[in-house]
Amino acid sequence: MLLFLFVAVAAFVPFVGLGSQSFWLDEFLSAQAAAEPAAVILTRADGEAPLYPLLLHGLVRLGLGSDWWLRAPSALAAALAVPALLVVGRQIDDRRVTVIAALLLAVHPFALWHAQEARAYAIMMLLALVTTGLFLRLLDGRGGSSTAVLYAVASWIGIGVHYYFVFVIAAQGVVAIVDAMERPASRPRWIAVGVLTAVAIGLWVPLVAADFVGQSHVDGQVTFSWLALPHALVTYVGGFSFGPPLRVLHPATRQHVAAWAVVRPYLASTVLAMGLMTTLVVVGLARPIDRRRLLVVLLAIVPVLGPWLCSAFGVGFRPRYTLPALPFVLLLVAGGLRGRRRHLALVLLPLLGAVEVVASAQMVALPYAREDARGAGAFITAARIDGLVIAVGEGAEPIQRYVAHPERVRLLGQADAVDRAHLERFAQSAGSDDDDVFLVVSRPWTHDPEGVVQATLDRERPLREERVLAGTVVRWYGPRRAP
Repeated sequence: MLLFLFVAVAAFVPFVGLGSQSFWLDEFLSAQAAAEPAAVILTRADGEAPLYPLLLHGLVRLGLGSDWWLRAPSALAAALAVPALLVVGRQIDDRRVTVIAALLLAVHPFALWHAQEARAYAIMMLLALVTTGLFLRLLDGRGGSSTAVLYAVASWIGIGVHYYFVFVIAAQGVVAIVDAMERPASRPRWIAVGVLTAVAIGLWVPLVAADFVGQSHVDGQVTFSWLALPHALVTYVGGFSFGPPLRVLHPATRQHVAAWAVVRPYLASTVLAMGLMTTLVVVGLARPIDRRRLLVVLLAIVPVLGPWLCSAFGVGFRPRYTLPALPFVLLLVAGGLRGRRRHLALVLLPLLGAVEVVASAQMVALPYAREDARGAGAFITAARIDGLVIAVGEGAEPIQRYVAHPERVRLLGQADAVDRAHLERFAQSAGSDDDDVFLVVSRPWTHDPEGVVQATLDRERPLREERVLAGTVVRWYGPRRAP
């Protein structure tokens, strides 16, 4: 009955409001990639592994290209991750620890955010649990050649979904090496598994180099940051809806604002999140470490440290890359109930659950919700004016998905932001004198940090109406003023 309850909750929660929020930039890029021919998806050097875009491509070909359907694979993966954690956790720890970890995962805002996103991260999380379940069978000696093949295939799929899945495989590989050193009889099995897995993931090598270069180009302005790890720690408590909102952090990072100035208004929640997770991890580690416990610890750490260290080589770090570690972090902290500080864990785990529920409820609040390109598109469409739409900032690009006439959208490119005169000419040439113009601004610090386009339109055209949405502002201008 308990397992049935968890499955029912897990299957229900990610689908609640699945299509309510607009696509943000990365989801829009996923939808664009899905519309490409399969051959283009396989060969494009854009930093993305190809299997997830191919999955969305199949949905689009079936006529299931709406926001809801393109997010459905992620929601399904997150729903399945909860019972998968129950199954995997019972091979590692006792029933109480496993159930608490699964309950925390079912309502975790970090998992729910990516469960409702048309990106590959929730599927990565599920595959981390699947490969770990297969790995545990091999570790126990219960899995034969079929399990080894399944593990290699699941690893191949994981890398094909996202290249950073390699850190999940690396964490499991360390445990395999330890087991082979301590138990010589297991060495032939691990050698066979290693060869199969190396061959499987090696099939992706030709694509990885080109995609790495492509991603490095995208992340050209992103630098290595020691503060990325504390931010990731906050997301493991309250996701992106507890503590400083991303729309506060991102421009501050671009403008090199001191971290203290950004965090100070959210100091209480930030300190609570960091202190709570740090304490729970320390309590969870205060237990004897056998091979299974070592596996949990490594799976909680390596998929976090790996992407962070890669940011030193020109590929930006995003907390979402670490999502495969989340189930194992929760299994680690729930394991504190069996450690020497079990009474402290008994107090702090309900507090963690309470913070998760609060943060999950805040995901649709204006400071934390995704940029509302859909609302902007509805406002422009409702105006029934065939005017030009100028999209400023990388967050405004998805407006092309939600306006009736996407061919009338002009994107202000990132290169335009370095030339003030160019920006002014761009704004002055926006449509004919008699046309209305809609200015959609989202993440302006990326393309027009000084607001030159808006200032120019304000001088040259009368403002009819302004609509302020989540992370997006739409300004409706009338025809150009007479000289």
